Amino acid sequence: MMKEQEFLGLTFSDGSLAEIRQRLAEILRDQPYGYVVTPNVDNMVSFHDTSYPLAKEIYRRAVLVVCDSRILAILGRFVGVRLRPCPGSDLTQSLVEQPLFSGCTMAVLGPPQEDFDILAKKFPQSSLVYLPAPARLTVGTPEWDETIENVLAAQWDLLFVCITFPKQENIVYELTRRGRSSGVAFCVGASVDFLTGKQVRAPRFYQLVGLEWLHRLLSNPKRMWRRYLVKGPKIFPIVFRYGWKKLLRR
Repeated sequence: MMKEQEFLGLTFSDGSLAEIRQRLAEILRDQPYGYVVTPNVDNMVSFHDTSYPLAKEIYRRAVLVVCDSRILAILGRFVGVRLRPCPGSDLTQSLVEQPLFSGCTMAVLGPPQEDFDILAKKFPQSSLVYLPAPARLTVGTPEWDETIENVLAAQWDLLFVCITFPKQENIVYELTRRGRSSGVAFCVGASVDFLTGKQVRAPRFYQLVGLEWLHRLLSNPKRMWRRYLVKGPKIFPIVFRYGWKKLLRR
């Protein structure tokens, strides 16, 4: 059964992949537009970073907050919080391979057209729609507004936003502000790249023991070193402060 778990200032929706899928179907059926976020260590550091004040508002307004990171789940255990990690890549693959219902329309925003074509060819059983976005989309520009308006006007049940953090979070939040009335959006980053083969996920063993980050670092050190070696370790004092405050409240 899905349950809610408070951790590091966020209320996580904790459940198995099957339970998350069931909850998504209920949201599509019963609620207006909403979005799902899948925080990892990097996202949680940003959530607590005062240089990105909108992060708390965006994450707290999500209809589902799903733990993306096994490392985050392991850290939670040290302070008495048990979360079942459900990586955003696994959730995206599940939804594309097995749509929530017959005729479920899934839009993809972010990848180049040729990457989307590979995805659509690989999953012909799914109703996939391509929504173009500039390669270097910048918040507040005319291209940004045009992209948001195109997404608002498009017909879709699920929207996969495959753009870097925090632009993808800003997009799904902006759809709320501009009155999107239906559907569920997901911030999925590189998930579609894994499905098309453009990027390769870590071997299963690395995933199970929480070392997928190490595989990504070794695969692309120039791009990933700052994220994993500079920003990532900031999660430890955040968890320590959380655990200490939790202990004092007892």
